[in-house]
Amino acid sequence: VDKQAKPVSTLTARQNRIVDWHVDLLQRLLTNIIAHRQALGVKPDTANRMRVAEKNLKNPDQMVLDEVQDVIMLPQYDAKAAQKQAEIESVEIDPIVISQLLNYIQNIALMYCDNPFHNFEHASHVMMSSIKLLSRIVGPDIETADDDAGKSLHDHTYGITSDPLTQFSVILSALIHDVDHSGVPNTQLIKENHELCTLFKNSSVAEQHSVDIAWDLLMEDAYVDLRGVIYSNEQELERFRQLVVNAVMATDIMDK
Repeated sequence: VDKQAKPVSTLTARQNRIVDWHVDLLQRLLTNIIAHRQALGVKPDTANRMRVAEKNLKNPDQMVLDEVQDVIMLPQYDAKAAQKQAEIESVEIDPIVISQLLNYIQNIALMYCDNPFHNFEHASHVMMSSIKLLSRIVGPDIETADDDAGKSLHDHTYGITSDPLTQFSVILSALIHDVDHSGVPNTQLIKENHELCTLFKNSSVAEQHSVDIAWDLLMEDAYVDLRGVIYSNEQELERFRQLVVNAVMATDIMDK
């Protein structure tokens, strides 16, 4: 498997600074995912099994919108894992993973069109807002708080506080939510009978398209090590996909 990321066309100096900021943030979130996984003692599936799971995850007869779920169940609170995770001082991420993360974000940036609004900087603003909102969910000091306090916060935030994969998924979704957006609303695309409207049956056209191309990019062989850090087994893969789909589809403000 060729693990070398695809070459990236030229980005502006401003875009490169934004990309570096994204990499730093997402790298820290990946570190939390690894630490949490280690605390839980999660055993990864084999590489071959994961590749099969990735290929079979998307039903060719379904649209992205068909995957939206009313409820996504997050993992139950594990007090022992929370305590153990607090004791992990550092987690090292393989440099190749960071390299692939950088390349992925660079290519996502290049996939954004030069629109007045639905552009890469807009996505970055949304990502920054999402980070700010997530930061308001403050966790207790695990070393001093009792188990009841930790579980109470877990329940109050529907499990978001306790699941780094959810936090990563939300932030990544913010980054990709308008990839390759044409700059016009879905209603205009439908009026113009755009080819994407046929593919996505006139429903959340731009949003479904963004999920499709961002996901397909991530599934390329060049990002296999990055994917192995984001999720390590089929259960995590399915939850990651569900979270990304639900989050991006929710950005279509015309679809209640």
